[in-house]
Amino acid sequence: MYAKIIRFESKIKNIKEIESLFENSLVPEMRNHNGYEGCYFLQSSSHRGLAITLWEDKDALEASNQNQVFRNLLQSINESLSTEVSFTSYQVSYADHQTSY
Repeated sequence: MYAKIIRFESKIKNIKEIESLFENSLVPEMRNHNGYEGCYFLQSSSHRGLAITLWEDKDALEASNQNQVFRNLLQSINESLSTEVSFTSYQVSYADHQTSY
């Protein structure tokens, strides 16, 4: 499994607006990609957060990085919300996730 960490920081907008755009725009697009396994959106302050997207394998992760629709949606978020976005990719070497909360 592979993970992409997407960091968001806005000096103007509340992270809840970014989270809403992520949930309503980016997640539906990622669901169309083969190998997409889910995501988490984390908030560390009212203007800073990150998303962890999970991918079945390295090929699926790289395909998501190359997807122009996904890139355009992120660019739109950057422009409309004055948000700085950065990406880092990782191979998941260990995971412990319970299916029920």
